[in-house]
Amino acid sequence: MILGSLFISLVIAEVVIRIHNASSEKLRKVWVPDYYLGSFHAKNNEFISQNRESKEFRAQQKTNQLGFIGEDIALKKKRDVFRIVIMGDSFTEALQVDYQKNFSMLLESQLNQLASHGKKYEVINAGMSRFSPITHYVLYKHRIAPLDADLIMVQLFANDIFEDNYVREMSIIADDGLPIKIQPYFMKEYEQRSGPSDARHFVRGWRQKFNSSLMELSRFYEYMSVVSTKRNKKSKINLRMKNKPEFNSVYQFFPLQKHNPLNENPEYLKKAWAQSFFYMSSLIETVHQANIPIIYFYIPMEGQLDLESYGDNSYQYYSGKRASLAINEKLAQFFRKEDVPFWDMLETLQQNSSQKLYFSIDGHLTTQGHNVLADGLLGYLRNILIDF
Repeated sequence: MILGSLFISLVIAEVVIRIHNASSEKLRKVWVPDYYLGSFHAKNNEFISQNRESKEFRAQQKTNQLGFIGEDIALKKKRDVFRIVIMGDSFTEALQVDYQKNFSMLLESQLNQLASHGKKYEVINAGMSRFSPITHYVLYKHRIAPLDADLIMVQLFANDIFEDNYVREMSIIADDGLPIKIQPYFMKEYEQRSGPSDARHFVRGWRQKFNSSLMELSRFYEYMSVVSTKRNKKSKINLRMKNKPEFNSVYQFFPLQKHNPLNENPEYLKKAWAQSFFYMSSLIETVHQANIPIIYFYIPMEGQLDLESYGDNSYQYYSGKRASLAINEKLAQFFRKEDVPFWDMLETLQQNSSQKLYFSIDGHLTTQGHNVLADGLLGYLRNILIDF
C-alpha cells in the first residue's frame, strides 16, 4: 500500500514537472549539477532562451548527447574530419542567438565551404556561462580530452581574472595548485578544502554517471537535484563570502575600470593575475602533451570599442566612457611569452562597429556580432590551417 502510494506520487510528480517544462518551452532544465564542473548543460535538450524583461532576444537552443550547444557528434572522429573544439564563457555559449547562428556554427559552415577532396571541418561549441581558465582546465580534462580534437580554441573575456579567483576560493584544489573539483557555491573555507594532487581521492566517477543517468531518465529527479544544489546559494557562508569585494560580481570587470576597489589592492591583483596565468599555462602544457595545437582569442566588451554612444550594459559598468584596454596588452604579452597564438578580436569588431554588434541591455553579441566574429576568426584560421 505504502509503496504503491509512493510510486503513484512519483509518477504524478514526474508528469507535473514535464508539463511545467513544456509550458516553459524546454525539455529539461538548462543547467544541471555536474560533479566535476559544478554545473553544465543538460544533455539532449531543446529550449527557448530569452530575456523576458527586456525582450531583446528569443532564441532556439539545442544541446547534444554530451551537453554541448549544437547537434549530436560522432564520439569516434572519422578520418576525414578535422575537429575543432572551442571553449569559452557565455559569449561562446551564445544563448542570445539561435544555436545555428552562433559564431562556432557559422565558422564550421565557412570552413566547410573552403574544404576540398571530401574533407570536412567540425566545430564543437563547448562554451558555458561563467567558465574561465580554471574551469577550462577541468572541462578539458573530463570532457574535451576524449574527443580527439585536432585544434583547441579558447575564448577569453574581461571578467575571467575575477572569475578565476572567485571559483578557486569555492573549489577543491590539489597540492600542485590545479583544480580537482569545481564547487558552484561557497561551502567551506578554502583552507579546509585543499587536497592531494591525486584526483582519485576526490573523484567518484560512478556517482557522476549514476546521477547523470537518473537525470536523463527522470525530470523530477533532475528538478530535485537542481533544488538541492541551489540550497547552498542561500547558505550563511555563501552569502557572507559574496559580500567581500573580491567575490562580489559588481567588481568583476576591474581590469577595465580605473575606479574599482580591487585595483587598489596590490596583493589581490598580484594573486589574481598569477592564478589565471597559471591555469592557462597548465592547460597549454596539458594540450601540447597530447600533441594538439591551442589558440586563445579575446572577445571585448562593447565598452572597449571606440564608439560615439554605448548600450545600457556598458553604461552600467563604465558610465558611457570607453573602458581600459590594459587587459588586452597584458594577455598579449603573456601569450607571446608562452609562444601560443593569441587573437584580440577588438580590431575586427571595431572595424564593423557601424553594425549593431551587441545587445544594449544584455551586453552579448547579436546575430550581426556573431557573423563579424566568425568572419574574423576565419581570416586568422585561413592563415594557419592547411587543407588536411
